Amino acid sequence: MRSPTGLAIAALLILLSPATGAAQSHRGLVSISAVSTLGGSEMREWDALVDRMIRENELVLRAAHDDRALRDRRHEQLSQYYRGVPVYGGDVSRQTARGVTVSMFGTVYTQIDLDLTATLSPDAATAILEQVSGTTLARDSLSRLTILPTLEGGYALTYRATMRNAWTYFVDAHTGQVVLEVDERMTESAVGSGRGVLGDAKKVSANRVAGTFRTQDQLRPAEILTLDTRGSEATLDRLIDGISFDSDIATDADNTWTDGGVVDAHVHTGWTYDYFLQRHGWAGLDGQDSRIFSVVNDFSVLPNNAFFVPAPFGPEGRSGVFFGETAQGTPLTVLDVAAHEFMHGVTSFSAGLQSFIIFDGLGPERIVRESGVFDCEDAFVQLSDGRTLPYWCIDGRFGLASNHGGAINEAFSDVFGTGVEFFFQEAGSGPLKADYLVGEDLPIFGPIRSLESPQSLRIAGPVFYPDHLSRRLRFPSLLVEGTQAEPIVLGIFPLIFLDDQGTFFILGSIDFGAVHWNATILGHAFYLAIEGGQNATSGLMVQGVGAANREQIERVFFRAMTEIMPRFADFSIAAAVLCQSARDLFGVNSTVSRAVDQALLAVGL
Repeated sequence: MRSPTGLAIAALLILLSPATGAAQSHRGLVSISAVSTLGGSEMREWDALVDRMIRENELVLRAAHDDRALRDRRHEQLSQYYRGVPVYGGDVSRQTARGVTVSMFGTVYTQIDLDLTATLSPDAATAILEQVSGTTLARDSLSRLTILPTLEGGYALTYRATMRNAWTYFVDAHTGQVVLEVDERMTESAVGSGRGVLGDAKKVSANRVAGTFRTQDQLRPAEILTLDTRGSEATLDRLIDGISFDSDIATDADNTWTDGGVVDAHVHTGWTYDYFLQRHGWAGLDGQDSRIFSVVNDFSVLPNNAFFVPAPFGPEGRSGVFFGETAQGTPLTVLDVAAHEFMHGVTSFSAGLQSFIIFDGLGPERIVRESGVFDCEDAFVQLSDGRTLPYWCIDGRFGLASNHGGAINEAFSDVFGTGVEFFFQEAGSGPLKADYLVGEDLPIFGPIRSLESPQSLRIAGPVFYPDHLSRRLRFPSLLVEGTQAEPIVLGIFPLIFLDDQGTFFILGSIDFGAVHWNATILGHAFYLAIEGGQNATSGLMVQGVGAANREQIERVFFRAMTEIMPRFADFSIAAAVLCQSARDLFGVNSTVSRAVDQALLAVGL
């Protein structure tokens, strides 16, 4: 046997803690993707399974609503339980027409065999979480028993709770070990005037209070408020925690606004509201015209970032969009970025799509180092504290993982960031023009991604954004204890295999499981369904609907997320949902369905 080789790059190790999701080859996992138009007998079998699980209280109705576009349709969202305990990742979305099932998508677990007697009490679990997080439980949150499917194929009995720092934690109900951490933040009147970040003139809907003008838009059905942390990290933390004051609202003495970040955040949030209402009939973030909050921050408080935080976080506990600033002093409030974060809110309030790490196939058998070629079982990572952790190997090959749910979420935000640009700006290249680039109006910082040609942009070194499922970024996993036969997976390491021989490149981050990096797979499918063309990797041609019919594809993507998408989805489920959405809106044999089918096939879905 060869001597083990260690990757002593501890600073780059990103530990997500054990058991970060459900493997596609997981024991008992059943992936449901069925439509009535593709075989009645198969649909009846799936329908019978779901009905049986409902009768036996293994699937519990979480929400139901009538379709917002088709009068005869109704949608059910069902959550899985095992002997009364929720199963994280078990979720089904079912669409019916006059009581007959039309489609269903989701995942359930059918081979759970777990003792539900917890060693720890809920109070003990809460105490552990308070120590780990440095804060207390979020409003309306309790430490609740939850069954967590683990990356290596088993199940863990955990306590799940969300803390005031906007993180959700899973604690092993026997050992007290934190086994999973989930960041709930999705990271990127009187009428006055002002100039945006790029110097363009804009009208600012403001409200005059006691002689001062405030960014409080009361001209739309949903009141829009733009807050300013004014360089205070404590204010940022307070607003994330849900506590806001009138004094947080951005102000100006004469209603001629000079802060480009405030102007763009306020105006672009309003424009995005208009797009979703006029194009899709969706009112605000939640579809109910609740108050909308945007928060601007300078570089010292929120560097190089923008994010959405869901309820019960954000001002007044209503959620919120937070904009940071680049090192060059450019606020991340340009139109497509603002719309991107707004869409995260729409996704949160509709599908509630979850970000989770899943087993994502096998890598090579060996890894190539300067000192030689080493088998998977002989390789390890050396931590800065002196520990060494072996890789997770399956039949001698590296076990890989990525975050499909997070990538789908980011892809749909890219799609509607692009859609809003084309709704308000002329097509073209350069500042204030609509195109298929993300964040291109951010000087030096952008563009961030390309939906037209993903591989034209580099992530780092020899690693480029993927335009096809086969090029998705996946990371090897590490073992914290146990054996290869009975592993306990600790986390994933930011190493990318470049070929089947084991050549690799190490990134500086795992991007929460490549959520932004792999987003371009579905984003490129959106581009191809509209503009048509050839996928560079598969070589397949797509006949798009044409730019004049852009709205058709936008409607397909919007319906897919807000009506049909289950809370837990991988790329294959998302693709099936998009195909169903196109058929619902335009028919099985329509040019739109053909364009969507071809585009998804071209990107490997």
